[in-house]
Amino acid sequence: MSARVLVDTNVLVYAYDRSEPERQQRAFEVLDRLSMSNAGVFSTQVFSEFFVAVTRKIATPLPVPDACDRDHQLSPELDHLGDNGYDRSGICAWGA
Repeated sequence: MSARVLVDTNVLVYAYDRSEPERQQRAFEVLDRLSMSNAGVFSTQVFSEFFVAVTRKIATPLPVPDACDRDHQLSPELDHLGDNGYDRSGICAWGA
């Protein structure tokens, strides 16, 4: 049995924060390694914290639709919410 790793919110945020290039590069390396080993897992709380951080707290925030798209790319299991993390009414699940 292979070990699973719960990905911390900060790792995801640093991957999108261009104001910290060294941390961004390190985050890419960690996420690539977890992706290749299929060991990384995300919690609902991590997705929620990620959304708030990348839309409100980083130097160059992502637009809300882009942040929802990123959540969907990271976890396709969110399909039950609708396309790209939006519910049937068109509201992003994380921005609600």
